[in-house]
Amino acid sequence: ELSESEVREAADVRHALESAGVHRSDPQLRELLIPRLADSIEEQARALAAGDFPAFATVAAGFHRTFVELTANRVMLEIYDRLSDRQQLSIVRSAQRISADPEQVLAEHRVLAEAAGRGDWGAFGEHLEQHQARSHGLRVRIDAEVGHRAKVVAISSSGVGADCGLGSSQ
Repeated sequence: ELSESEVREAADVRHALESAGVHRSDPQLRELLIPRLADSIEEQARALAAGDFPAFATVAAGFHRTFVELTANRVMLEIYDRLSDRQQLSIVRSAQRISADPEQVLAEHRVLAEAAGRGDWGAFGEHLEQHQARSHGLRVRIDAEVGHRAKVVAISSSGVGADCGLGSSQ
């Protein structure tokens, strides 16, 4: 079993690789792979509806790997694949949270697929961080730019988030 810090560290690396995959994606490759994401979401829904969490975990891991595949970069895929055991353990560790509200994770996966389909890596990265936080019970970090309002999404151990606005000072 993974500790919370091990889940966070693996999630950080997966976030970097998945976001980079969308950022550096080839538009033609996106056209080919994005329909596969929709099929994956349907398969995830069937697995969750049947109570087959191990099948969901396998399909969900493949869903997330697709974002890295968008680059056709073998080195990125090799690095991502080295995290597959940790990703599976992270998903299994979150089984109760995900199973309690399966529609939430499916909705989040749809939003990720839509952002990836547009090649909008900024939106993808934000949604992915929120998704990882909710799914794994992690805290979302403050992302403040000078002169902009920062948002903090606090995630409790139950996975319920509270959005708190913080003003930035210059």
